[in-house]
Amino acid sequence: MKYLYKYPQSSSLIETWWRPIGGVSRQELEYELLDTGIFDEDRYFDVFVEYAKETPENILIRITVLNHGPEPATLCVLPTLWFEIRGPGKRGAPACTQKVPNGASSSIISTSHPELGDRFLYCDGAADCLFTENETNNERLFDALNATPYVKDGINDYIVHGHEGAVNPQKVGTKAAAAYRLTLAAGTFQTLRLRLSDVGPAGRMAGNKEQKCPFRGLVRRFNAKREREAERLLCHCDPITRGIPTRQASCAKHSPGCCGPSNSTTMTSTCGLEQHNADPFKATHTAPRK
Repeated sequence: MKYLYKYPQSSSLIETWWRPIGGVSRQELEYELLDTGIFDEDRYFDVFVEYAKETPENILIRITVLNHGPEPATLCVLPTLWFEIRGPGKRGAPACTQKVPNGASSSIISTSHPELGDRFLYCDGAADCLFTENETNNERLFDALNATPYVKDGINDYIVHGHEGAVNPQKVGTKAAAAYRLTLAAGTFQTLRLRLSDVGPAGRMAGNKEQKCPFRGLVRRFNAKREREAERLLCHCDPITRGIPTRQASCAKHSPGCCGPSNSTTMTSTCGLEQHNADPFKATHTAPRK
């Protein structure tokens, strides 16, 4: 499984998004995200997140961050695990997470759940692991007392506002994140590797003789294997994209000329619209505005 997230480098998205909405009339086009200008000069990150299963309980994770902007830019990446807080009458105690030391190369977040059992998130090269509780911040929302000083937005407050007391120094909680702070030069990228498994540090993972090295090329090898499997499945299920690599197929369906050979891309996009009897420039009906 793979998805792409476009993350703008500007911090003024909310202000630029809400300010013009009140002045838009029914005769004008809807105010779109690109109209805010937050993507001007390509000042945004591409964040690719990929999941590939080695076994049913062993998931390899690869996060690739690319800086499209003209200048160096910094981004905090926070792969996160959290559990539902069990209310009164629900069976079992809340699951907890804690940090397990594993040398200098990677950090491990261990999780325990009364029904799901134990899981371990191996975070290659994480600078730190942050912990809090997955509890609503009643003080902020309802002007009421919090049951714990560590609430669900504590990790945000620690990263964005520098509130060190917002995360649990005991490294325990029902919500935990591996913290990566990336500073990327213009046009460069960096790849993060993680692994979620039911095998703990004392055991052995499939394909690894030493548990202290839970990656050792596996993320790259298994992701490539799963990509080939996905391409075969896509070609089998959708003849429109047959012969186009998986990375291009989704793009080819929606954006002519954006990737791959221009003739096959344009053909694919056109055929996709014809297949669904759709023309984006001819409205078949008009939805009334209320």
